[in-house]
Amino acid sequence: MGDNDVVILPAFGASIQEMQILKEKNCQIVDTTCPWVSKVWNSVEKQKKKNLLLLFTVNIITQKL
Repeated sequence: MGDNDVVILPAFGASIQEMQILKEKNCQIVDTTCPWVSKVWNSVEKQKKKNLLLLFTVNIITQKL
């Protein structure tokens, strides 16, 4: 990857480190990251700086039609 290459980020996003690498390589970034996913990534980065342990849980809701 390099100058003028286009990188499309998927809905689940990319890590801060991956984003930095893409920026350093001067790639054009098309960010399709879901806003809810971005919120999680940003929260993780803020908590990492505080040296906090993060625990994620998933609540799967099923609905019968």
